[in-house]
Amino acid sequence: MNKHDHILFSYSFNHDQKPLKVDESRVAGELKNEGLSWVHLDANNEFSKRWLLQKVNYIDHLIIEALIAEETRPRVTEFNNGLLVIMRSVALNAVEPEEMVSLRMWIDKDRIITLQRQDMRAVYEIKNQLDRGINIKSAEEFLYNLIDQTISTTSPFLYAIGDKIDEIETKISHSSNVNLREEIIPLRSQIAVFKRYLAPQKEMIGKLRYLESSWINDFSRRHFQENFDHISQMLEEAEEVASRAKILQDELMHYLNERINRNMFKLSVVAIIFMPLTFFTGLFGMNFNDIPGSQNPHGFFIFSGIMFLIAILLALFFKNKNWF
Repeated sequence: MNKHDHILFSYSFNHDQKPLKVDESRVAGELKNEGLSWVHLDANNEFSKRWLLQKVNYIDHLIIEALIAEETRPRVTEFNNGLLVIMRSVALNAVEPEEMVSLRMWIDKDRIITLQRQDMRAVYEIKNQLDRGINIKSAEEFLYNLIDQTISTTSPFLYAIGDKIDEIETKISHSSNVNLREEIIPLRSQIAVFKRYLAPQKEMIGKLRYLESSWINDFSRRHFQENFDHISQMLEEAEEVASRAKILQDELMHYLNERINRNMFKLSVVAIIFMPLTFFTGLFGMNFNDIPGSQNPHGFFIFSGIMFLIAILLALFFKNKNWF
């Protein structure tokens, strides 16, 4: 196993031209130098923690523990003129919106250290931009661009759920097919995932707008404000889609209950119609010799006609009462 397998990639931004990839053996030294550099580590690799403790021991051990923690939620913590930032966005090859993964980051004026447990699409979008020669001039520029990428790569999944809700709404208006409930339930679960991670991420971005770190200037704060506005819009969309999905599901449940009640009522009416007929057939079916009409050769037809007439009269009565 390569002793640098825990380092996925790294860049130095100490040049006016374009960012340069840094050899794995020189990453630790590059991070200590003045000027901005970025290293991206694999948190699943056991050597990542050891490397952090040995090579970047100038970072507090509590920060290192947070960077490699198993479970995380979006947040930002200011510590010794640097920031611990944890955010969520969709995985690199995500198909379903539930596939949201975390990125853990330590960032200060001269260094960016990020760790992943799964590939995040936003991180690799930034990497692709760097490979194309797009330069990053400061740590705060890296941060607000990364946040923008997390939002832009996540939002299509959210808006796709809204489009599916539109399609289901159109289907319901034409058919009221109760089987559409099975399509709504997973969509509501997906929206819940968005709200679970986007709400604290909104708080995290909102906090960035008011940090007093010396290396974060007003221009960057305005970018953080734009990030905040964009994620607020996404959360509003998530709330609206969640409300519409619930309304559609409630409407289908109401239609289903109404149909069940209507069918039960029809069965009750049929039972009422046959109740007196059942009584007479039971009565005249008794094994006695002196049952009226038993000696009449037309007795069966007369009895059948009477029962048929009773059924017709009951049906007309219920129809007149608008019971069916």
